Amino acid sequence: MPQRASPLLRDILVISAIALSPLLFLTLFATRDEYLSAPLSYLRSLPMYQTNKHEPSAGQEPHASPVITEEGSSSRSIQQVFQDHSSIFTDTNWHRFVSAPNSNLVPPQSIVSSYTSGHVRNADSLITGCDRPVILTRWAETDDEPVIVLDFGRNVVGLAVIEFEGSRKVVAGKTEQQKGGDYGNLPGANSGNAGGYEDELHRPGLRLSFSETLEFLGKKSDFSRSYNIRNPSNKLTPGSDQIAVPPHASTWTSQTGCQHAPTKQVCSDGLHGFRYLRISLSSLISDGPFTSPLGQISISSIRLRLSAFLGTPPTFTGHFQCSDTNLTSYWYAGVYTNDLCTDVFRANDTEPRDALSASLVGKLVLHDGAKRDRDPYVGDLAVAGPTAYLSRKYEDGGRGVENVLVDLAEHQREEDGWIPPASIMSYSLRLFDYPLWWVVCVYKHVLYTDGDNSSSDDTRDDDHKSDDFVTKMYPSVKRVLDNYYPSTTNDTLGLLQKGMGMQSSNGYGDYAFLPRKGVVTYYNALYVLALRYAAELSAHPRIGLQEEDGNRWNERADSVAEALRNFSWDDEKGAFWDGQCEARVGAKGKGEGGEVGQNGDDGERDCGEQRTREWEWCPTHAQDGNSLAILSGIATGARQANSDLTKARSILSHLTSTTFRQWGNAFYDSPHHGPQFSNRVYPFISHFEVLSRFLVPGFTPSALDQLRRTYSTMADPDKGGPGTFWEGIGYEGRAYEEGFTSMAHGWSTGVVSSLTEKVLGVEPTGRGWGYQSWRVKPLGWEGMTLAPDDGHEGREKFEHVPITWAKGVVPTPRGKIGVSWRLVDSEGDTNGREKGNMTGENTERIAYALSVSAPRGTEGEIWLPLPPRNGGSAFVTQVVVARHEEIISEHEIEVTKELRDENEGTLGSGYFVVKGVEDWDGEKVVYFFRVSSTPLGATGTGGQPMVAGQATRLEAIVRTQATDAVGDSTSAAVPGAASPRCSYVLLLAMLSGFLVMRERIPAASGGGGGRT
Repeated sequence: MPQRASPLLRDILVISAIALSPLLFLTLFATRDEYLSAPLSYLRSLPMYQTNKHEPSAGQEPHASPVITEEGSSSRSIQQVFQDHSSIFTDTNWHRFVSAPNSNLVPPQSIVSSYTSGHVRNADSLITGCDRPVILTRWAETDDEPVIVLDFGRNVVGLAVIEFEGSRKVVAGKTEQQKGGDYGNLPGANSGNAGGYEDELHRPGLRLSFSETLEFLGKKSDFSRSYNIRNPSNKLTPGSDQIAVPPHASTWTSQTGCQHAPTKQVCSDGLHGFRYLRISLSSLISDGPFTSPLGQISISSIRLRLSAFLGTPPTFTGHFQCSDTNLTSYWYAGVYTNDLCTDVFRANDTEPRDALSASLVGKLVLHDGAKRDRDPYVGDLAVAGPTAYLSRKYEDGGRGVENVLVDLAEHQREEDGWIPPASIMSYSLRLFDYPLWWVVCVYKHVLYTDGDNSSSDDTRDDDHKSDDFVTKMYPSVKRVLDNYYPSTTNDTLGLLQKGMGMQSSNGYGDYAFLPRKGVVTYYNALYVLALRYAAELSAHPRIGLQEEDGNRWNERADSVAEALRNFSWDDEKGAFWDGQCEARVGAKGKGEGGEVGQNGDDGERDCGEQRTREWEWCPTHAQDGNSLAILSGIATGARQANSDLTKARSILSHLTSTTFRQWGNAFYDSPHHGPQFSNRVYPFISHFEVLSRFLVPGFTPSALDQLRRTYSTMADPDKGGPGTFWEGIGYEGRAYEEGFTSMAHGWSTGVVSSLTEKVLGVEPTGRGWGYQSWRVKPLGWEGMTLAPDDGHEGREKFEHVPITWAKGVVPTPRGKIGVSWRLVDSEGDTNGREKGNMTGENTERIAYALSVSAPRGTEGEIWLPLPPRNGGSAFVTQVVVARHEEIISEHEIEVTKELRDENEGTLGSGYFVVKGVEDWDGEKVVYFFRVSSTPLGATGTGGQPMVAGQATRLEAIVRTQATDAVGDSTSAAVPGAASPRCSYVLLLAMLSGFLVMRERIPAASGGGGGRT
């Protein structure tokens, strides 16, 4: 056993070290330039920078730890990083998450045996595909009705196709013999022939019902097209499709129409969206004498002919993965949901309430839903559009968005510039908010695609793009913003007000058909957002840089924002009121610009003679208006002299404490407008709350939690989920309108853009359209670690689960952007969070690797998340830039600014920014950044930590200007930085062998301990 040094020897060594320290300090000070790189060399020797030799555990993503090496020995480690990054473009691991079937002809996956009844033979043949036909038999009315329920494994949409071997009927108690021969297709809906086979009376009837869930599967479909046909005489079915099965072999396809068209009997509603198909040997009384509930039917096969976009792995132009496999699966389920809504506009299966439009027939569109509301509504495209842009090539997704936006512009109302929401009701459905969503969608379409329908290559003609979408749409944008909405503005208040305008907007609804009146926060916040986007669009070079328009819209947005802050803010609740209600007699409050009095209204409203024109605030606060108030800058005071986040934090805390449900966040904090409104979750509008949470420092964990609650509810296999995302979620996580609910709705796919843009971190910017300029700003530190409780109200409601790596590819008109980032602890373990050592409060030595590649000719901005330091201590970060597998530059940055939540004293995420990264040399070029942090162990006067500075802006960052992206880079001075002495103190501490004390935070399950 080794002998310990004697106490005398130990004392001599300590005294010598203390005596030599001043001399060492003076030496370092005199030769400071020579030793500035010492910390980097020192850090290279730490275990965290050595190549990870461990094999990944089961279920763990394989990885290579970031490595900082001495010059000349970097080849192997950097090469590994480049290989890892290059694999982003060839990786097929994500294929396992793709939900789409393998072909357009989709077979059922299983039999739901608990629903099988009656005399059924060989039911499994429909799954196994063996040669034995499935036989359903019922010879007497006293026999049980034969029933089979097929599960297609996922939501699908299209036409059912059934191959029959034949049938035998019962007449007067006698059974006919099955006849040979191949009859071919059935008559009526399939061939246009009303007859054509012998003895077509009393044929055994097959009845089909379709449902997206088992819960609402019965003898009738959860939804059928006839449900929405207003004239009863025009309805084809009662909610189920009927077949009179002939005696010969034949094929039936669920085309819209009837086998006996003259009498409108034995009919089908055509296309269906469903997961479960119920078939039974039965018939409708109204179909007599053509069908009978008795007899025998032989079925060879049942398939679905998919009508929507078939999104197999080769069709993906973008993809995403992260350490949370559930979130990864939601990304692909969101894409699949959108794919089911992406279809050609056809006369026979579109919305039957006068939505048929000659200008859309035959064109690709993004329908509202797969089974219901098969009509493209423009508000939905604000979410569904980005889903298409981030996963599909232009012709498979973006083209459908463009077709809808152009068609609605062509139906703009002449007298005032109002834009219809969809073709339904012959383009006359009156919605107040959808013209604003149309403006937002036009902006987004140009931002993501630049209206470009060319293939994603490096050579394109900028003067010939999709007939110049932006120049075609811009005049309609001006008419919406300069004609329609000014006509609905209360000039006294300077705010939009329902009930004004050339055609009174009192009867106009919105995305949820809500009974809102007067000044409504949601409409005004959306108005500000649309004005801001239009102002950016006015600077597009192909419309001639309309500076006057941009200035006018920005000034109006500033005015509306200020008016809304002053008029509609509820100081007591810390959120914006939803809107106005008519007051009871004696209530304090005035209309037409008067100030509002607080009268403690309990929600009751008089409907008789006592009704007055005075008003009061409705006692409720809505998710939509408050979320958009943050995103539009109203709640943050963006563009104002005294901008701060006080209101934004207050809003999000209020929503967490009042709307938090296990199935998402409700869209109202009270049931004032409807009995279930405080329990209803619309994934569409929830998307904008999620984005606002990602935007406001300290709320990223709650954004991730909201995504998980919302989408896990819809994906829950225990609820027989359809594998797609729903139109709305009701009480206790059920479909909010029961079977009528569309369970595959494109407006509910916001998880796709949220994960790509806020976790992976890739977004287009308005400095260049179609990703000509881009930003890579990955998930901040608070989302990657077990961040400390920031204290905001409602935080105790959820447990934050960090994300430790993400990778993916983003398609652009100019090529693909590839990004990969990974958090690695001091032991080279990306799963260190399970040990409890990856926390935002006391972080051990953490390595962070980010690699980025982008198309040639684009320019971008890369934001590197910097770990915070408890108490605001300054720390040093090393950043290494590599290109073509060689280190080309190394930065050593003293981080002197940290993002803080000033009101609550908690830390958020700071970023190191490399700006002006231009002229990327093709898609294989990788700029690789590695960041490690070492806190300063020294203290300033009075023993207090050296606080380098505090940031109060929304995005406080350490800015280092890269003067040459491929050469040496220099660090710009940081305003308010600490004196250079801090660097030398760190050097002294390191070179003297003193390591900073680091405390390991115990894991959530307990245990753990301190470590230095």
